[in-house]
Order: sequence, then C-alpha cells, then structure tokens
Amino acid sequence: MTSDQERFRITVTSAGRTVMRGWWADEAVARGKFRDWIGSHRDLAEPRFTLTDETDGTPLTSWPEEPQPPAMLTTMTNERNHTDTTAEPGTHAIDGQAAADEPIPPITSDWAPEVGEYRMSTA
Repeated sequence: MTSDQERFRITVTSAGRTVMRGWWADEAVARGKFRDWIGSHRDLAEPRFTLTDETDGTPLTSWPEEPQPPAMLTTMTNERNHTDTTAEPGTHAIDGQAAADEPIPPITSDWAPEVGEYRMSTA
C-alpha cells in the first residue's frame, strides 16, 4: 500500500516506454497535472497518459481513450448474443425463439489498408 502522499500516479509513455511518472496526494491536483501534461507532452511518439489510484490500482482516466469499434461492427457482434441453453441440438435461438438449422453466413473482409476502406460481405 502506498502512502497518502503518493496516492494518485500519472504515467506517461512514448511508443510503449515509460518516460515520466508523478505522484500526488490530492486527486484534483493530479487531474490538473494530468491535463497539463497532455498539453505539454502530447507530441511524443505514440503518447499514452494514465492516471491511477495507487491504493487499489484502479485506472481513473487515460488519454488517448481506447478506440471504440464502429457502431456497425458492435451491432453485428451483438446481434446473436442471446443463447437458449434449452434449445435442441442443431438449432439456435434468436431473441428467445429457436430457429431450425438456419445457416449463419460467415463474415469475411477484404480490407485494403492502403486505401483505408473496409468492405464486408457474407459470401
């Protein structure tokens, strides 16, 4: 366990390597320093800033935030997340209703990074 003087820690990494750390007793002061350090050091190579409560290791905030998947992909992955454990083998459940052996097409991709475009098909 850390002392009260070192409760809130900011860690700054550049390209995966730690370049700075700082500890503060007061969360408001640590959050202010967090904001200031982002403003001062955001031009590092692949910067990452994290503010952690050292008493239990809880991350309080980070920058940049973790990227979220596009809404379309989130919808697609959650589309069939209802599992009916009472369904007969060879069937699957869709929103609580068993469906007879309806094939689920695979999701394929032909992503072209040089174009920066994402196309999907169910072929």
